[in-house]
Amino acid sequence: MTVVVKIHELAAEALDAWMTRHSQPPTGSREMAKLLKAELFAELARTEGKPEKSKWIDAGDLSHFRWQFSADTWVRFVIHDQPARWFRPASRKVIITSISDSADG
Repeated sequence: MTVVVKIHELAAEALDAWMTRHSQPPTGSREMAKLLKAELFAELARTEGKPEKSKWIDAGDLSHFRWQFSADTWVRFVIHDQPARWFRPASRKVIITSISDSADG
């Protein structure tokens, strides 16, 4: 199955703020922030949107997964599956809808 990880346009600003926070000296740098972002996306792709300890939050139309990526990073995301058809293999989109420093964010 092909897995694509995307950031929802409503979460783009939060991702930028998260990247900025992890770019600040003395513990961070722009390269560190890029590495963390790449690792976040890679883990969601590698696990097909089901990283260990992610939790399904059933909230009707707003249902989503919540996952603690690191000590100070919580990620909310949804999964959209596309079944295989004739010459197109099955695929999955993992769409990040929120990045915050708390589980409530």
